[in-house]
Amino acid sequence: MRAVDIIAAKRDGTELASDDIEALIEQFVDGTVTDYQMSAFAMAVLLNGMSSIETAALTRGMLYGSVRLQFDAHGPVIDKHSTGGVGDKVSLVLAPLLASAGAAVPMISGRGLGLTGGTLDKLESITGFNASLSVEQMHNCIASCGCFISGATPNIAPADHQLYLLRDATATVPSVPLITASILSKKLVEGLDHLVLDVKCGTGAHCKTLSEARLLAQSLVDTAAELGLPCNAVISNMDHPLGTTIGNSLEVLEALDVLKGKTSCNVRELVLQLAQSVNEAIQFTTTSFPQLLDEGRALDCFKKLVKQQDGVLEDIQVAEATTIHATTNGYVSGIDANRIARVIPAIGGARATAEDKIDHQVGIRLLANVGDSVENGQPIARLHIHEADEASVKLINMVRTAFTIEPSPLDQQPPLVFETVRPT
Repeated sequence: MRAVDIIAAKRDGTELASDDIEALIEQFVDGTVTDYQMSAFAMAVLLNGMSSIETAALTRGMLYGSVRLQFDAHGPVIDKHSTGGVGDKVSLVLAPLLASAGAAVPMISGRGLGLTGGTLDKLESITGFNASLSVEQMHNCIASCGCFISGATPNIAPADHQLYLLRDATATVPSVPLITASILSKKLVEGLDHLVLDVKCGTGAHCKTLSEARLLAQSLVDTAAELGLPCNAVISNMDHPLGTTIGNSLEVLEALDVLKGKTSCNVRELVLQLAQSVNEAIQFTTTSFPQLLDEGRALDCFKKLVKQQDGVLEDIQVAEATTIHATTNGYVSGIDANRIARVIPAIGGARATAEDKIDHQVGIRLLANVGDSVENGQPIARLHIHEADEASVKLINMVRTAFTIEPSPLDQQPPLVFETVRPT
């Protein structure tokens, strides 16, 4: 079937044959199908959706032209993917934690485009850190420390890179089948024994409601299962920022505190829940994950990862801080993750386009958390910026008004994880 006929069929809501979908993606990578044709196809998918069989075929097609990674590992090969959230530094802790328990963790991650930085942006706060490993360097990292965190090379799922640029420019990013194929195509090349997914749900996430998060999580785990990749997902709360920091350097420093066993914040709790969900699925270790954190074994692994990827941990810089105070007495009932996140690009901590440079040193530190009691005039946050001026007054107010302070305490803390999703 010609490309134009495939586009027309999907435009009209027809279920496509798997061979036609895979051929379309192959021809797109080879240059036979044009960008404008693939953009039209993406819009048709956004508007009409795909069946589970179509989604699996699309994901298979996205593997065309991709290198396949095979690691000589003594333990299971495991990776994690998050759909992204405010203050989400989980990968920085989870990768070395799983590696210190005996797994191999080839973590292919991304940069942020929008409100906050991505995992690679956070790591590039570390002087010299190489977030663009070659395939040979990836293998060397697995051999030396059991894990790496890197961007994809041009020959890892090339269709995804080309298609994502079009989706970003044509408002077709929020399509469950396209998201599913994009995420899984980069994971299927890694030769994984298990994939764990953290699907965020709330004001600071792509999925605003639990029903949206369930739909995406189920699509991901079912498609992975269809393609032979064991997978489970947790749906976690992103109505409030995760942890106490938002901003690249700040988040690395908080991740280091978790790795040092110095904090019991919800970052640690979510990391442990994700690690345990993997172990329940494949039972690869009897070692206590909290013990690996508390004894510094996960930290040692992270230090090896940073050194192997040319980073210098001792030189992480943070901008000067302006303190923000509460204006009333009461209890913090909520911290609007989306409102907090919108401050970050305004101070240079995130990019609007892929070419933008970001300031790793700026960000926000929360001094009060959901459920805490506060008094009028008490410090509740710090805004890390290089110079406080008239423009920063508005930003300070945005941070302050992200806090909802009520006269009465919460009946109970909001859940960190809503539920676990497994293949149907």
